[in-house]
Amino acid sequence: MAKTIYPHLLLDLKAYSIPFTPIGGGPKPPKPPTVPMRARHAARLRDSIERALDAQGENLKNLGVKSPERHGLQLTAKSRSKIGLRIDPIQKSGGPIELLSLRDEGQRQRGIVYLPEEKLDTVFKRLERYGSYAKGKPNNGSRPPDGFWFFESAADLTATSVEDLWFGDPETRPRAGEEAEWEIWIRPDSTQIIRSFARNLQLRCSFGQIDFPGVSIMRIHSTSDSIERLALVTGAILELRPCSSLVLEVLNLNNSTAFKLSNKVKEGIEPPADDAPRICILDSGVHDAHPLLAPALPPERCRTLNDAWGADGWCSHGTNVAGIALYPNLKAVLAGGTVGRLPVALESVTVLRPRSGPKYSTEAAGVVASAVAMVEAAEEAKRRVFCLAAADYDCSADGAPTSFSASVDQLAWGQNASPRLFCVAAGNVLDDPLKASGYPTRNEQSGIPSPGQALNALTIGGCTFVSEHPHGGGLLVKHGDLAPTARTSLSWSQKRSSIKPDVVYEAGNCGITPGSDDVESLPELGVLTTHKGSGLFGTLMETSAATAAVSGMAGRLMAANPNLWPETIRGLIVHSTDWTDSMLARVAHLENQERIETLLAMFGWGVPDEKNANRSASDHLTMIIQDEMVPLTVRSGEIRTNNLSYYELPWPVAALADLGKVDVELRVTLSYFIEPDVRAGSMQNLRKYPSHRFGFDLKGPDDTHIDAVRRSNRAFSSAGQPPVPTRTERGWQLGSKLRQRGSIHHDRWCGQARELARQGGIRVFPKGGWWADQQNLNYADVSARFSLIISIQTPENTVDIYSQTRSAAIKLARTRNESLTALERIETTSPVVSKSRR
Repeated sequence: MAKTIYPHLLLDLKAYSIPFTPIGGGPKPPKPPTVPMRARHAARLRDSIERALDAQGENLKNLGVKSPERHGLQLTAKSRSKIGLRIDPIQKSGGPIELLSLRDEGQRQRGIVYLPEEKLDTVFKRLERYGSYAKGKPNNGSRPPDGFWFFESAADLTATSVEDLWFGDPETRPRAGEEAEWEIWIRPDSTQIIRSFARNLQLRCSFGQIDFPGVSIMRIHSTSDSIERLALVTGAILELRPCSSLVLEVLNLNNSTAFKLSNKVKEGIEPPADDAPRICILDSGVHDAHPLLAPALPPERCRTLNDAWGADGWCSHGTNVAGIALYPNLKAVLAGGTVGRLPVALESVTVLRPRSGPKYSTEAAGVVASAVAMVEAAEEAKRRVFCLAAADYDCSADGAPTSFSASVDQLAWGQNASPRLFCVAAGNVLDDPLKASGYPTRNEQSGIPSPGQALNALTIGGCTFVSEHPHGGGLLVKHGDLAPTARTSLSWSQKRSSIKPDVVYEAGNCGITPGSDDVESLPELGVLTTHKGSGLFGTLMETSAATAAVSGMAGRLMAANPNLWPETIRGLIVHSTDWTDSMLARVAHLENQERIETLLAMFGWGVPDEKNANRSASDHLTMIIQDEMVPLTVRSGEIRTNNLSYYELPWPVAALADLGKVDVELRVTLSYFIEPDVRAGSMQNLRKYPSHRFGFDLKGPDDTHIDAVRRSNRAFSSAGQPPVPTRTERGWQLGSKLRQRGSIHHDRWCGQARELARQGGIRVFPKGGWWADQQNLNYADVSARFSLIISIQTPENTVDIYSQTRSAAIKLARTRNESLTALERIETTSPVVSKSRR
């Protein structure tokens, strides 16, 4: 049968809201070795606290503060043994000791704690009880006093130093006496305290700040000694980090394309419609007068954060990016292809400054956040893709959150009412000169820089399909493999928290010189695009080119599917990916789990296919569900996970059954945005960086719908029914554990069609994040959106699975499953579950 092209099926299905309590628990934390002379240890800890208090008081006095009002005390705790610090006893909200950060140092742990001024007496009383505790002795009882295990595990408590507070590469920490710009992370209610004491210490605070839940971020000019005094007298500095800096140096690449050719092409271009989605280029500025960009970019949509930087491109990089985003194949256009009406429009904000350029006046507030506010203040309602084809190479590239990456996550979250789609570059290896012998080891050892670790962003890495040298020479990279300078997340110490990059795209190639280790950087091996300067066309390479291309793809998907959310557009791009033969060959020698993890760390889910992302076919069905769920609710006065959502799917049962033993492929993608907790990395708990998480689980071939909602669900553990058998992982490429990383979960199943025919149901369930730890209940009953994308691909010329599914969807929208409806209303016997909420 001939293949028929269809639009994706956007399903309007009402989910079944089923009581849900996840299977939790785990091993108890190990106990530290017993302190032999506990009373002496307690006295030593108390003396350390009192010495820090004396030092704080002396500094306040020296600053001329009369009747000094203390603002609490920060101390550094080091563990006694390799077991580490037992922080669980001090994690309760409102306690007298608050953990601020935690890090490993060889065989020991170091943590920074905060003691509020009004609770110091409580700390001293707990130390006294700790020092006198001996199990089984009179007046002691069998239960250790509050805080016991923390004091037992701590070797000492000392005044916190700059070294303790520094969360960056130790080699980048400013030297003693050196004036430097610092990024300081402070308590959100301490801005005025910090600015007041900074004036007393004659320090210069930058204008503006970034506010996150639980932390505010400022910039300050100071020496390390003065910063240490500021931390001591205020007790408000949580962390110190190097300042993020978006400074760009680029090589302009030109070619001899005639000016008259661009004008000829322009004649066949129609400007985009007024309501067309916009690709907002956050870069070095875009030359709006370029003949091929002008139809999509009027001058008033070129903006800059600093007039001294200019709005139309202080270098050509932004113009290069804009051309690739607007024209997916400029080479074909210049060769005589027709353009017609442009599906997307452009916007530009200059956020990258030249090396010699003055800073943005409120750079501490974040240049990306300021740029977003600028464009939305002008025209807020527009659908947009934000394209950031630059990275911050000054910060560490280990995958931990930074103020920059968390700012991108916060902007994408948009309070869930106005989410935003960001496409960001995975960054490039900066070796100069580049040597052929370093490939691909340098790529594996160079981590993706900030903001590429942002969970909500679509992070784009580089591959290449350039397979012909313009002069007949050799190439460094073979067709379909990792681009010459593309970075990966293989070296991330925090890589298990997410899968980055998300996708890879064309980033150009390099030539090699026979008998030499030198690499040729030839313009002809890059991506043809628009250019500002001597000539209207040039080429762009590396992940800048790849990010521009995927940003354009996202914009065109928005234009073709105006009802789809940003979360869905991101999901469709990932859903459409495939790994090339060269990518698979690169990891073929590795075993099972290591093979798939290496593949994901180098290439994400692979190369996206815009056609598959944009349409279905008779042999390639894609269903989309856009819904929302309340992940957390209040039960018995505490925040608990809420109900799961179960979807009975319109499944092409007859078509799949007819195919019998024929192999088919199923893909599932769950995409949603989270609200970030920027300090989760400092607490060594990146699992709590997201506000909430979701997961999915497909109905098994031998499951009933009831089995599918009861599996791994403690809400029904005492319902008088036998446990549901464990779901098999057979056929899945990633499996339930690996695919749960990040905020986009994608997996692929391959197997017989007759087996897939019996799997027409899927559940989306909530999982905890930092929202669940909030005792004020502000985050209970907050709704969060998600997009669920499911596709089935069969061999060509077999059956039309799309038509059968469309008919089943119409029928299913009018019916309700009686068993599932009854289960929604059930009163479970689990002690933490009450009647399900709708």
